[in-house]
Amino acid sequence: MSDIQLPLIDPLLEDNPTIKVPADLKKRRQRLRDFERIAPQPPARGFTGKLRPYQRHGVDWLCFLRDFKFGGLLADDMGLGKTVQVLAFLQLLKERGPRRGRPASLLVAPRSLIVNWQREAEKFTPALRVLPYVGQFRLKDAAAFRGYDVVLTTYGTLLRDIDRLRKYRFHYAILDESQAIKNPVAKSAKAARQLEAEHRLALTG
Repeated sequence: MSDIQLPLIDPLLEDNPTIKVPADLKKRRQRLRDFERIAPQPPARGFTGKLRPYQRHGVDWLCFLRDFKFGGLLADDMGLGKTVQVLAFLQLLKERGPRRGRPASLLVAPRSLIVNWQREAEKFTPALRVLPYVGQFRLKDAAAFRGYDVVLTTYGTLLRDIDRLRKYRFHYAILDESQAIKNPVAKSAKAARQLEAEHRLALTG
């Protein structure tokens, strides 16, 4: 059960106090009840830029979502640094935990933004291993993703390769310009829902 669903069981427990609640579930419920504010996070050592105060708050919020196993939507005006915030967050995750055994994250963006993501990653998070999964000569074996931190692809490639991509469980599935899947019956939206990931994040203007 996701943490976001925990409040749904409170009425059931109130109606039937004889229900035995597992210790882990009790702990997670109490954690939500005790929550007061989003805690500030230390900056990633491998991030080479300088985040503005609102961007630091954005990274703090992304960490909060991950800690509570919530999905999220990062939305602001164009040019305010969603790309930088996400890269700083991914770098922080890389530094927090052991790399061995942790799957890559998938970042889906319109084709016109792929070069920008690559350029920004090289500039701000050079330690992140980024695999561009685009073009005619892209790797065909998803097992190769394990050697990277981020797999960068387009919505078109996602749609064409969903049978392959859905077999790999990503750490994060991140959709940039996520208005591309706002129509739930569109093929791209259906493909995005088939992705397997521990966490999900959408970006939009």
